[in-house]
Amino acid sequence: GKAVITVTTADGSKISQIITVTVNPQKVKTLKQGSITENSVALTWSSITKATGYKLYKYNVDKKNWECISTTSKLTYTDKKVSMGDTAKYKVRAYTKVGSKTYYGEYSSVLTVVMAKPGNVSKLEIAAAENYAKLTWKKANNANGYRVYLFDTKTNKFVKKVSTTALQAKVTGLTANTEYKF
Repeated sequence: GKAVITVTTADGSKISQIITVTVNPQKVKTLKQGSITENSVALTWSSITKATGYKLYKYNVDKKNWECISTTSKLTYTDKKVSMGDTAKYKVRAYTKVGSKTYYGEYSSVLTVVMAKPGNVSKLEIAAAENYAKLTWKKANNANGYRVYLFDTKTNKFVKKVSTTALQAKVTGLTANTEYKF
């Protein structure tokens, strides 16, 4: 806002000056990684009182600079331009609009997200029944989901049958006394 400051000199005369005071938004204190999929990472950050919105930046390794990837009033963003094996760096800052002017807070600390490739499934066990097979396995490192594929002899390709976050799956529709490849 604006304030008028008046100073009275030793001889009694007065001098006034209009001063404009600008209060920038606070620094975003918390920037966190949420869920990760094979091609996305969810990000969340803490709210800043009276902020109009937030600008989220991602470091571009090729260009060696920070690029704004989102301007939003929300406290979440999902980056869908990542892949397993990538390392991505993010930072966010709040902004406030007053009239036609925009005021920015300091950047948050940099968040580094490592898109770790999942490890291999181990101890796979298959229990066959008349028209289904139950598969169980041990948790793979860095995995948050699993897909079970069945080999199709007609197309000579594996076909996805089940997606799950559990450490087991049931594949139905099988024929008794038939060999299957998972």
